[in-house]
Amino acid sequence: MAFGKNEVDGCSCPAVAAGEVLRDSSVRRIAWRYDDLLDREVKDDSSMGWFGTVSEEKAKKYWLQAIEDIEEFGDKEAAEAGQKIARELGWVGNE
Repeated sequence: MAFGKNEVDGCSCPAVAAGEVLRDSSVRRIAWRYDDLLDREVKDDSSMGWFGTVSEEKAKKYWLQAIEDIEEFGDKEAAEAGQKIARELGWVGNE
């Protein structure tokens, strides 16, 4: 899955893969946090820069972490957008 851009090498970021419109500011905020977390993870890998692709497993891990972080920041709208995307991708149940 992509990070840093909507699409990289034919792979979509989680929001785009779930069919979300990135014009929605709450979707952009959760996506930015996801990108930030992944950028920190891969910045030491010289083959990756500000954008790239990761396995779905790694994307899921960091997307769910982004939701937790956003909830801690008190951004309920972005956290709900992140949860909706995670449900669309089958990463969390439909509780």
